[in-house]
Amino acid sequence: MVMAVIKLLLEDEPNLKPQSIGILSRGYGRSSRGFRWVDQGSTAHQVGDEPLEMFYNVSDGINIAVCENRVKGLNQMLMDVPSLNMVLLDDGFQHLQLEATGYIVLTHFSNPFTKDWPLPAGNLREFPAAIQYADIIIATHCDANLSLEKAEQWKHSLLSDIRKQSIVNPSKSFNPENIYFAHYRSSVPRHYLSGNFIEPGSQIILVTGVADPHRVLVGLQSFQVIKHIIYRDHYVFKVADIIQWRKEIQEILTEKNQRICIVTTRKDLVRIKPLLDHQDSELSLYSMYSEVQFLFGAELNVKALLMKQRKYNE
Repeated sequence: MVMAVIKLLLEDEPNLKPQSIGILSRGYGRSSRGFRWVDQGSTAHQVGDEPLEMFYNVSDGINIAVCENRVKGLNQMLMDVPSLNMVLLDDGFQHLQLEATGYIVLTHFSNPFTKDWPLPAGNLREFPAAIQYADIIIATHCDANLSLEKAEQWKHSLLSDIRKQSIVNPSKSFNPENIYFAHYRSSVPRHYLSGNFIEPGSQIILVTGVADPHRVLVGLQSFQVIKHIIYRDHYVFKVADIIQWRKEIQEILTEKNQRICIVTTRKDLVRIKPLLDHQDSELSLYSMYSEVQFLFGAELNVKALLMKQRKYNE
């Protein structure tokens, strides 16, 4: 979603330069601590897999950094790059030390936050009443063919739950018009070296080390997934894993004598790639990713609010 927001910001905005935009993340799973810029020489081990994935897949010039202390991180970014006009945080809503000029809250269409509880009883980091401080709510993981009628029913149910649970602050309330919907569309897997697309119907072994491996599997319905090897989220891949994948391929080839491809996510690839060299191209390794597809023209409203907040920040 962070990458989608940046794409929205830069579309048809010739006066908005990538150098004026920053991304700040905790860098979950990294071995380092403190502030660190993400650059060409960074590894997932140093900065985390998600910041590194963003570095290689957002517009050139976007300033990306990691720091577990967001206030220190923002101050350091502004010291190093005084021209920064907007910094996006991938998990800034719960940081009470920060007062942002805009808050976007994501919630799963099938499991909205109003059905959850704060830690330790659930997964929320604060009570649902905090939603009154949000500027936008985006329901993610929607079906691509979600009907407007079903979307309106979902919105009505969410707002009803919010009214029941919220302790209303008269100085701040959420605008119910700013609830939008998004589908996560899976890309066609591409070879990690050549960039060639995988052929439809190909037999593949899926390798995932992400939080929701089932969603990746669902996005591969045009292919024959003959095996799914699941690792924990942010798993640190080892050479032994690659050796094991080769063995899996050889065993299948012995039985069927057909070409087998390995498909992984773009996020996993940044942790796998350092283990490979050009001699490993015969591994037939392909990567895929999820791309945000806003529904019902939501991108126009989201961008309008983002640009409004940017002008406010100036």
